[in-house]
Amino acid sequence: MISMSSIKVFKFKAFVVTGVATLGAIATQPAQAITGFTGPYAPANWSFTNSVGGSVDTSGAPGSITLSLPQNHFVDTYGIYTTVSQGSGQVSFDWERLWTDSTITFLLNGVQTLIAGDHFSGDFAVSGTGSFAVSNDDTFGFLFDNLNISDPTNSLTISNFSAPSAPTPPAGVPAPLPLFGASAAYGWSRRLRRRLSNPQAKALPTIV
Repeated sequence: MISMSSIKVFKFKAFVVTGVATLGAIATQPAQAITGFTGPYAPANWSFTNSVGGSVDTSGAPGSITLSLPQNHFVDTYGIYTTVSQGSGQVSFDWERLWTDSTITFLLNGVQTLIAGDHFSGDFAVSGTGSFAVSNDDTFGFLFDNLNISDPTNSLTISNFSAPSAPTPPAGVPAPLPLFGASAAYGWSRRLRRRLSNPQAKALPTIV
């Protein structure tokens, strides 16, 4: 015959195991994508560094941002626009540049990957798309290098931006604290059974 105490202990075990499995499932949930320059990817959460006279126009956010670099007859001008990834997944975007006397590079933790070259190398594309994998806490962004020596400004517009965020627990999942409480209760039940099995044990205090 199965005693009531055995049933209670089994329930405790099942609840704790289920809770741990649920936490594991939460940890493996895929990151959700954030579309546009909003939330953790709002313009305020990006850093802009430029050589001379560069600027960022965020008036189009969350739909788009535009980096502008001035003409300089003596040296190339550049702008670096970076942020920190809030999850693991894909960063995707559309890009459009005003002139082809420029290069566009994707930066990932300081490593450069060319997106579009200049017309000197035969790259005359003025628009395109990009997609790169990032991990949580990676620093990523764009390096825009203006080689223009005849026009006053050159610009790069990034739109249709999407990047990962941290995964969110599904609705109805218990928080870690109740699970830890259940684990503590299970430990107390084990001590109780040991005391009951020992005829020399003193009576346990009443739990209200």
